[in-house]
Amino acid sequence: QPLNGWADLVSNVTNMRSLFDRTRFDQPLDRWDVSSVTTMESMFEGTPFNHPLESWDVSSVTSMARMFYSAESFNQPLNGWADLVSNVTNMRSLFDRTRFDQPLDRWDVSSVTTMESMFEGTPFNHPLESWDVSSVTSMARMFYSAESFNQPLNGWA
Repeated sequence: QPLNGWADLVSNVTNMRSLFDRTRFDQPLDRWDVSSVTTMESMFEGTPFNHPLESWDVSSVTSMARMFYSAESFNQPLNGWADLVSNVTNMRSLFDRTRFDQPLDRWDVSSVTTMESMFEGTPFNHPLESWDVSSVTSMARMFYSAESFNQPLNGWA
């Protein structure tokens, strides 16, 4: 069912954890006001979702863990979130097991502490050398089985 008409109705929601987890949901949500949301954990986990979300204001979000985990079709541009992800601390398995292969070089990831399995099993292959990863404490399996990834990361020194 289309839910884009809920645009303003969700403006007070702070928790969208597992909102569509393991459903068949694949409808546009680009008009939603998610500016109050702090957690988007597992929001689209295991869904066929593949629609633009770059218009979202994700500036209040602190956790995007497993947001698109196993949403195998997902491959939409998100570089427009640039500074809007500056409050996110958890990006564990964010794109794990998706078809995600879009640039993210403009993202401010300076607050992120965990990037575990972030690109695991994806075709992702874009530059990330500009990222400030000084707050990250775990990168375990970050690019595990991301067979296409071949970008310089020397700037992370």
